[in-house]
Amino acid sequence: MLLDSEMEKLFRTLLTKDSAQIYFCGSNLLICIIDNASKLSVTTPVYFGNDYIPKSVRQCTENTPPFHSDSIKTFVTIDGDQVTLRYLGKIDPLNNYKFRELLTEFCYMAEKWRDYLDEHDKKDLLRVHVQ
Repeated sequence: MLLDSEMEKLFRTLLTKDSAQIYFCGSNLLICIIDNASKLSVTTPVYFGNDYIPKSVRQCTENTPPFHSDSIKTFVTIDGDQVTLRYLGKIDPLNNYKFRELLTEFCYMAEKWRDYLDEHDKKDLLRVHVQ
């Protein structure tokens, strides 16, 4: 949980540098201000493929997952050897409380995606029976 002082520091960093990296609710978040300070981008990795992303994981990113958020819209992308959860939205309606809620919901969705992709990752494992 971010304290009010940490939120203020984060806002100041975003105003001066247009981006900030924070650790929040179990996720490493990259937060960026884009499009002439009209939009907010939040990203976090949800799957690391170690130079390879299995077919079952790739298929998961193309299908609608069995979970969703009513409050924010997110999407996933495959970036090299990792899958990244992304949020892109307008800055206008954000205040301290709404921003904290957005980050909390985003991290919740990231955790759901991690569990979902890890579950499907296991489908590509080869089963070896030892006698």
